Amino acid sequence: MSHRRRLVLLAVVLAQLALPLSLAGLAAGDLAFGQEIRLRAQPVDPVDVFRGNYVVLSYEISQLETDLRVDRGQTICARLHEENGSWTAVFALPERPSGETAICGRARRDAEPGGTVAVEYGIETYYASAERAREIENAIGRVPVFVVVDLDGDGSARIERLEFEGSG
Repeated sequence: MSHRRRLVLLAVVLAQLALPLSLAGLAAGDLAFGQEIRLRAQPVDPVDVFRGNYVVLSYEISQLETDLRVDRGQTICARLHEENGSWTAVFALPERPSGETAICGRARRDAEPGGTVAVEYGIETYYASAERAREIENAIGRVPVFVVVDLDGDGSARIERLEFEGSG
């Protein structure tokens, strides 16, 4: 193989490695520098042959009151406030309030003013090892479950870990 072909092959291999490594670095940065909050969750414990062990999560903030017309897929934000060690919200806002702790997601369906809107934040699924999935299954319905998420400055969230009442 000629020197030029080796260089081209090396460049192709490095380019293929650069994308996944940069994406992994960005995800790690989000977890390292985001604001950590704790949300109370309502887990369900399905196991899927194709997706493995995972927990579907619903939050108190998954249903928000709204004073505005909301269309499915529209970005919705919620001003968060801390209550008894976890964060919660009540009202849907059309944009992220600046300078405040807020989480943003997408409306799951249309909503009329004075109603409630279902919001999906991208933190509704938690994948676990088989051992951790058994631990979660044993805890469901017996102790309160909390999800620790990291919030970015734009209101997007990423799951860091699950906690059970009394653990840290």
